[in-house]
Amino acid sequence: STNASSLICNEYENLEPLLVEVVHQERSGFAAARNKGLSIAKGKYIYFASAHDIFDKRMLQANVNYADEKNTDLTVFGFTTQNENSPIEFEQHHPNLPYLPTQERFRNHYRNFHHFYPYALFNKLYRRSYLIKHRLKFLNVSHSEEAFFNLSVYKNLESVSFNRISYFIRPTEYILENHSSYRKDVFEVNIEIAKYLEALLLEWKLEDEFADLILSTYFH
Repeated sequence: STNASSLICNEYENLEPLLVEVVHQERSGFAAARNKGLSIAKGKYIYFASAHDIFDKRMLQANVNYADEKNTDLTVFGFTTQNENSPIEFEQHHPNLPYLPTQERFRNHYRNFHHFYPYALFNKLYRRSYLIKHRLKFLNVSHSEEAFFNLSVYKNLESVSFNRISYFIRPTEYILENHSSYRKDVFEVNIEIAKYLEALLLEWKLEDEFADLILSTYFH
């Protein structure tokens, strides 16, 4: 960091040593930071926070309770986007999906699931034992490492619950992707994401049912 944020983090660790552990390492990108967090985490659930967001103080407790109640490997919850230049311009995003307690139901509902920020980390709570069981980590790629991670999560996922309440605010600029200019690295990674999704649906033997989804992913 270029400011005093590391010192502020240390202060929180001193205040709550049983709850907070601060790790300092050389800047190596998002994947390395998240993988380090995964390697030392001890809790029942994992959440990847973003510096851009403003959190409701009840967010973690509410979703941990919800995940415990539903006993699912993944919990997806709602959020609000807001225009920083015009605070009255906001939109709530809620996952309008049913409880999916089995692998078969998740896979059969994947089309609808895919339409609600499937590659995002910021609105998902992961059961740590599931990530450990399948040895899931982030790939060190130049762009969209969260997409590859989440597709790996979905590969063997057996249960998902959806909390239809907004628990944080995200500035609109961090939701909308900028397609005004071509970037070779971004294009190449997005092609790999499409290939990854296609391979996933092939493994599930649902490539015919979701042929349009595969096609649209390549198109975008």
